[in-house]
Amino acid sequence: DTLATAYTLAQAVRKIGNVDLILTGLKAIDADTGQVGPLIAEELDLPQITNASGIVDLDSVNQTIDVKRHLEVDQEVIRVSYPLVMSVGDEINKPRYQTPLLIKQSMQKEITVWNEGDLHCDLDKIGIKGSPTIVTESFVPEESVRQMTMLEGSPTEAAEALLAILSDKHII
Repeated sequence: DTLATAYTLAQAVRKIGNVDLILTGLKAIDADTGQVGPLIAEELDLPQITNASGIVDLDSVNQTIDVKRHLEVDQEVIRVSYPLVMSVGDEINKPRYQTPLLIKQSMQKEITVWNEGDLHCDLDKIGIKGSPTIVTESFVPEESVRQMTMLEGSPTEAAEALLAILSDKHII
């Protein structure tokens, strides 16, 4: 659930402390809601940038960052003071592939694990209690057979035939 996830991550950020930039993915592969980043920003009372596609400038003196972000039909560059939360899509970076030696070294590193006590979590905001979303059923939708009609003739005749079909179905 996005609320419980964002709360837990915000608690981890509080534990780390003194964070300038929190990067999150744009959306998850399960529910695809894109809510965790904005909810972390809300929980921590920080500014946020969504749909970030690139960092244009970083000014450490004034503690601002200029970020390019995608809109539906355009893009913009905005300046925000940090600390902040930024949700990024896959176009933000081209991953580098690590060498086998670096992969082996990373496998040997210790991973810090925190639980709800370590993060001082409110137990009503995590787990099932903190998740107002309840999934009652999960299923694969049936595939429907689609009907296709080939429109013949000149482009003008095909357009007239299409208009007639759409009109008959009360679409236009």
